[in-house]
Amino acid sequence: MSEPYTSSAQVQCEVGHYCISGIQYQCPPGTFGQTRGLISKQCSGLCPPGTYCPLASPTPVPCPPGFYGATSGLQTSLCSGVCPKANYCLLSTVTPEPCPAGLFGNSTGLVSKQCSTTCTAASCIPPYCRAGYYCPLGTLTPLECGGIEVYCPEGSSIPTTVSPGYYTISTPTLNTVDGPTYITGQTQALTAATIRVNQQICERGMYCTQGQKRKCSSGTYGATEGLTTALCTGTCPVGYYCPEGSSDYSHFACLDPSVFCPPGSSTPVLVSSGYFSLLGVDGRLRIGQQICPAGSYCVRGVAHLCPLGTFGSSTGLNSTMCSGRCAPGSVCPRGSTSNQQQPCPAGTYTTNGQACAQCLPGFWCGQGSSTPTQNECGGTDVYCPLGSAGPSSVQLGYYGANPNSNLNRDFTTQVQCPIANTALIPQCPSITIGPNNSL
Repeated sequence: MSEPYTSSAQVQCEVGHYCISGIQYQCPPGTFGQTRGLISKQCSGLCPPGTYCPLASPTPVPCPPGFYGATSGLQTSLCSGVCPKANYCLLSTVTPEPCPAGLFGNSTGLVSKQCSTTCTAASCIPPYCRAGYYCPLGTLTPLECGGIEVYCPEGSSIPTTVSPGYYTISTPTLNTVDGPTYITGQTQALTAATIRVNQQICERGMYCTQGQKRKCSSGTYGATEGLTTALCTGTCPVGYYCPEGSSDYSHFACLDPSVFCPPGSSTPVLVSSGYFSLLGVDGRLRIGQQICPAGSYCVRGVAHLCPLGTFGSSTGLNSTMCSGRCAPGSVCPRGSTSNQQQPCPAGTYTTNGQACAQCLPGFWCGQGSSTPTQNECGGTDVYCPLGSAGPSSVQLGYYGANPNSNLNRDFTTQVQCPIANTALIPQCPSITIGPNNSL
């Protein structure tokens, strides 16, 4: 409004005003008058961006925090408007600044670089991007972290690639009870796959690639944490077996003689019929199998000598009968390989293959006899005592006798001739007259 002067003197136009034809006017809103004596309604000019100028402003007023002034000539403290979401506006802001990466500015009118609505005189609590998401510069809506090969802890500006030998999880911490549930293909491993918040080192017995945890394959073992390949620590050694996910092969030793474990075993291997298991150098572990040798049989991985009276002529036998019974007339000790392993010597016989017995008196037996009466002793001039290998000639002055028989043959012994008995005992010489058989 005009302010006419009635004084007889003239006064220079005040700041924030301009004067025309001796009348002083207030500088219009959006302009400012920073010097005295201004003579146009443009005053000193339009308020620059980042400021505003009410009526009669001597100087531009900075746009307050939380607002911005994008153009010149702004007239009120609202400037160009409230600072939009995901941005912050300091004092005299011309262009809103994006909230820093890793922060989530989900409110308008933010006044600090922390993009926080929770501030005290001393500090602000930054609104970090929540775990499982990431917030690039000026994020309006947090973005899901992505696949299981990346994770996003709280305040992430970009996803973090999982380290080799680690897998990603959807909870900030993980105890060992929960750990196995993240194995590839299991329920928890599929849960929240795009919002993983942390990484966890691969446990023993597992290996991890591209954020996924898998069990060490059957026949291998994982002795340390952080393994990165399907080879894990290595192949299960000889004498042991390693089920899927094994961390310590020593828990799975092959000790039963009916099984053996070659290198890389996932389960014990049953010993084949007719084979026995081989012991390692420690005398404890079963490391292989070998065919049962001749003279033995193998049952449940253990070799046994063929029993007395039997023989094993071939390899790979698997019963106590081996190849069969010993041939009549021969003895087969334990472990025999022939059905005539030990023919009975002359004068003996056998029927069971276990032991030789003397042939009966009055008979003689050649080698390998299967009967105690193989050969009759014969005529009157010979005799065959117990165990004879052949007939024995009756000595001069003696005669053959068989106390258990009235037969004049198959004598079992010889007896000295009595005196003057030649008529009764033909073997005695006719000149025998005394007890001395040499007379």
